[in-house]
Amino acid sequence: MKNILKNSLIVILFILFILFKDSIYELYDNKEYNFNYLKENELLYYKNEYQKISEIKKDNKYIFSKIIFRDIYDFYNKMIISKGKNYNIKKGDLVVSESSLVGIVESVSKKSSSVILLYNPDLKLSVKINDTYGILESKNNKLYVKNIISESNIQKGDIVYTSGLTDKMENIPIGKVINVEETNEKIEKIVEVEGLTNLKELKYIMVIHEVGDNE
Repeated sequence: MKNILKNSLIVILFILFILFKDSIYELYDNKEYNFNYLKENELLYYKNEYQKISEIKKDNKYIFSKIIFRDIYDFYNKMIISKGKNYNIKKGDLVVSESSLVGIVESVSKKSSSVILLYNPDLKLSVKINDTYGILESKNNKLYVKNIISESNIQKGDIVYTSGLTDKMENIPIGKVINVEETNEKIEKIVEVEGLTNLKELKYIMVIHEVGDNE
């Protein structure tokens, strides 16, 4: 009786294998394909990263660092990175992703630094859009450029850059214009900006340490 049950089970398994073998092979092939696809995407990603980094000016030091802490309740305001005075990072240094500015070093300890992000309402930054200058600030986790005169020619899609009018480096991209409105008095334009970096996916950054004549 046991042999009959055993043989019957083998026959059933064999029939099931014949019926569903194509699906099994397809599942296996998809896993292999996805794995290879992932490897190709990673290689392409790092190749693109390298190309972008290679375009950076040579008169500055770019210090790579990992983000080691972000408070879930303060996610868009601050973050802590894994390098500090041990890498000559200083208060006021700009912090960028592979595509744009994300914040400014607020304070530095021996082996870490606190970075204030663009969406922090305490941060005000001098910026330019085309030939027009204004002040970038944040309200309710949205970015705006203010102090723009009404006659300024600004369109959706225009890129916002650091102005270079302060001690911060010029022409670092920040975001793109997504909306332009005039105040009720029609004296000033208020420009809404979308950041070029997705802060939710950000894990690594670069700190720009501007090199002086004595370095």
